[in-house]
This record gives sequence, structure tokens and C-alpha cells, in this order.
Amino acid sequence: MLSSDLDPPQLSERCIEGSLDLINQAREELERGDLRQASEKIWESCALVIKAYAAWKHNRRIKSHAELWIYKDEVARELGSEVPGWPQIQCIRTSMRELRQLAISAMRPLRWRNLLNL
Repeated sequence: MLSSDLDPPQLSERCIEGSLDLINQAREELERGDLRQASEKIWESCALVIKAYAAWKHNRRIKSHAELWIYKDEVARELGSEVPGWPQIQCIRTSMRELRQLAISAMRPLRWRNLLNL
């Protein structure tokens, strides 16, 4: 069944299930030492949580990255600092962005060495 065929509560549930699955995949990637893939999985998991909230709370389907970025700001304003742990969530978000950049930066020299057969 395609997500477009699901009603909002079903879509929300499907997004949460997908998010949890991605978190487990991220753990496995971390155990293998693949920080880049782990950070990608965490990012995707967060995006699915935002989509789940949109479907559950506002009967809304997020269909693009641009819409996701706009909506996450709406949610942040809506929830504000009333959410327990919000400062920690913001810190984790910043850390994940930095971790992803670090992983990408670390991979660049490896790619060049591989391309040059060093």
C-alpha cells in the first residue's frame, strides 16, 4: 500500500515504524564504524517523525524536502520550549549536522587515495 493511500493516522503510524527501523539501522552502522551512513539514517528518522507529527496533528502530508524544512520551523514555533528536552534535541540536531560534516570530510581523503590508487 502506498503512503498516498493511507489515512492520516495510518500514515503517522507508518512513519513512526519507519523511523524506529531507521534508528536500529543507524545503530548497526555505528557498530560497523560507518558514521556517514549512521548520520543519514538518523536524519531520515527525524524527517519521518516530523512527517508523522504533520499527519497526526494537522492532517497534513509532507511531500518534499522544502516543505519539510518549512514545516519543522512551524512545529518548533508551535511547540516552543514547552517540550521536555527541547534544548537537548536542538543540541543533538546540531551535533548530528556536525557529525555528518565530519564524516563527509573524513571520507574525502580516502576517496582521493582510492582514485589515485595510493
